[in-house]
Amino acid sequence: MNLRTKGKVVIHFVLDTNVKMKEINAVEGPPNLRDPFLQEVKQWIFEPTTLDGEPVEVEVNFETGVQFNGKY
Repeated sequence: MNLRTKGKVVIHFVLDTNVKMKEINAVEGPPNLRDPFLQEVKQWIFEPTTLDGEPVEVEVNFETGVQFNGKY
């Protein structure tokens, strides 16, 4: 990754009721930042999301990125 690269990256993923990622992709961001952030998110461990005590599937848009002086 170029140390001068900056930008916002949005990662979209879906967790099934067993907390496994059914799908994951970068939907926004500079191409050279997308893959490093995707690789990090794939390593995350989640706890089940429940509704009325039952596990449910969840869809997440996670926004992250690299800033310099508070600007993307």
